[in-house]
Amino acid sequence: MRQATRSYVDANGIPRVLTATESNVNGVRLRAVEDAIDLNWLQAEYRRRVPLWRRVLDAVMSEMCKGGAA
Repeated sequence: MRQATRSYVDANGIPRVLTATESNVNGVRLRAVEDAIDLNWLQAEYRRRVPLWRRVLDAVMSEMCKGGAA
């Protein structure tokens, strides 16, 4: 299997990660290309835009939905 990754910034200024993979499965060549938003940028943008009280509330509600709160 071969894999290549490239980081770039799109036209809107959002950092993205492009990953291409190529592999042979039972003699059949498979190719895939995935384009995703850089998660580090997404997390930083979330922290910058969402107030702390809202982030805490989101974390608490997420834990309650998972059943983590006793």
